[in-house]
Amino acid sequence: ILYGDQTYKTAPSGMGTLLETVTASGSASLEFTSGIDSTYSTYQFVINDLDPVSAAKLYVRFYVGGSLVTSGDYEYAGRDMASGSSQWALYGTATDFIVLTYQDLDISTNENFSANIWLPNPSSTVSYKNIIFDTSYENGSAYIRGAGGGTLWSSGSDSTAVTGIKFYMDTGNITAGTIRMYGLNAS
Repeated sequence: ILYGDQTYKTAPSGMGTLLETVTASGSASLEFTSGIDSTYSTYQFVINDLDPVSAAKLYVRFYVGGSLVTSGDYEYAGRDMASGSSQWALYGTATDFIVLTYQDLDISTNENFSANIWLPNPSSTVSYKNIIFDTSYENGSAYIRGAGGGTLWSSGSDSTAVTGIKFYMDTGNITAGTIRMYGLNAS
């Protein structure tokens, strides 16, 4: 598993292969619209130092056959905790997004959002699609926050392959940060 800003030039068996890097600069979204197929059993997205232009939550949507999915059944569940010993349930169902943060991301220059997100079996024709997430961020309360959980997307049919993924804020643009997509080997 890859963490932080590490890039492996020669990946041993079972490690990831860097496939693509996208960098924000006042971007409405950061997207991976190619390269997600049956080549790898799992795709990992490593997010580093993501900063929104205004306080906002980070959302995700899937692409299917080159089209962005803005209707269907997106579900998410997890736990969000703060270093001040508070914790919250992160859960919901929406027709057009998955939310990855319980609180808004802060816009202070020294605060940011980092995460590892895994998309297993995007080309499967026998199971619903999901992502697993592990995040770290600050939201202006002088506490570090961490969230982890899982999601599910159902098109009403489990035979729909996911071909891309979009990361975006619920309001405003992304001023800075990078997301790297890795392909993970099955063995």
